[in-house]
Amino acid sequence: FVFFRIRFVFQSNSMGCCGSNGGEPPQSPINADTFSTCIITWNVNAKAPPEEEAIEELFHHDGISLDCYVVCLQEIVDLNAKNLIKSNETNIRLWDEKIAHLLNSSAVPYVKL
Repeated sequence: FVFFRIRFVFQSNSMGCCGSNGGEPPQSPINADTFSTCIITWNVNAKAPPEEEAIEELFHHDGISLDCYVVCLQEIVDLNAKNLIKSNETNIRLWDEKIAHLLNSSAVPYVKL
């Protein structure tokens, strides 16, 4: 999952990303000098997400709002023959909803890309 703060997400106009400005892409509102990223990787062993309090510290850094979170979850589904043929996406949905809820409790919301 990749979550960006709303202020960094472009909304293309009806002409697409290279519309009315001579074919040039839109100017980025991102300042590379101050852009902050958190990368989280976790083997969840096919478990549903725990209560928010148990993982909240991964996403809230002493009141500092980061610009981007990259969340990599390994073994999000049980690794068995049945799931190799047809995966069960329940845990994927639960983790996605839990992370989005944690991040969007701040004043400037995030969007999943």
